[in-house]
Amino acid sequence: ATLEAITNEMNKKTQNFKDDISVSNKKYHSVLRDTFQANYDDIANRVNEVISDNDPNREDILNAFGERETLLSVAESSNTTQSNKIDETCNYILTSLANTKSAFLKKLFDGIISRNRKVVKEIIGLLEAQKAEIERFREENTVAEDDEA
Repeated sequence: ATLEAITNEMNKKTQNFKDDISVSNKKYHSVLRDTFQANYDDIANRVNEVISDNDPNREDILNAFGERETLLSVAESSNTTQSNKIDETCNYILTSLANTKSAFLKKLFDGIISRNRKVVKEIIGLLEAQKAEIERFREENTVAEDDEA
């Protein structure tokens, strides 16, 4: 498999994961909201029963429990918060994949460039050696021609 195919597959799997988690998150918060909405009065009565009338924190606890609409709004904002965290995590994964791919390609290309430079230096060295040998051969032949004359 090519690097591009692997990267595309990882991006696709990450997106599928994000979609699956998002659907599960929406279902969970929908059930939470519906259950809370349907059972608010029962829950409020139970909280009221559990807290004794003599409890010095009774008012604070009841105020913290809040009104139906306030709690439904908290449940809804919880859904939004979870969705944002899922998006952030998936974006982090996708960015990490892209960075890993870039780093791998840079290392690969740097290696190729380094090897190519070594090959070019070797070729230049061989050409210089051949040039020197040709010059030596010319000098020897020039000296031999001068001796014959």
